[in-house]
Amino acid sequence: MTVTEAPRLELPTVSLRAWHGGSASERAALADEVRAICHDIGFFCLVDHGVPLDFLDRYLAALESFFAARSDQSADRQAPVAALPWLGAGRRGADRQPVDYREQIDLASEHPARALDVTPAYLRLDGPNLWLPEDVLPGFRALVEEFLAYAAELARTLMELLSVGLGLEAGPPRSGCSASVSSPSPS
Repeated sequence: MTVTEAPRLELPTVSLRAWHGGSASERAALADEVRAICHDIGFFCLVDHGVPLDFLDRYLAALESFFAARSDQSADRQAPVAALPWLGAGRRGADRQPVDYREQIDLASEHPARALDVTPAYLRLDGPNLWLPEDVLPGFRALVEEFLAYAAELARTLMELLSVGLGLEAGPPRSGCSASVSSPSPS
């Protein structure tokens, strides 16, 4: 048997600089390039996306602080795993058998809780976040909400770029898109 090594693909880097400040032809070229990358490779590294790097540093530091604070808190301060919706922090190993030794936090745009019998059933996953009390990790919620606003704005930008690349009307397609992408812009 002969084993051949698969060719290594480099992850393309896409800059949004031309999208935010370029001419119509530069925007069209970028949209076409991103469409081709998504079709041929499926992934890319995004730069010049508009999210300040110092904000990302603060956000990542806050996530580290979150997990450190959670390890210091008693079980009654942690989000219940069986709560609906499924947003918030899960206790290590509490949600799977055999035990899954990871900690996680799932946070999203805030929405009202939905009834247990809502259809389709996956809508139950979309609801309010479960937060640690503000005195445990001051400013964490505000920082996460700012991150979610940046992410929503970036999602709108990428949907517009991909729409143009596909020859569709500029802007995110409204049918089939979550209303959560319409969250407020970052401060």
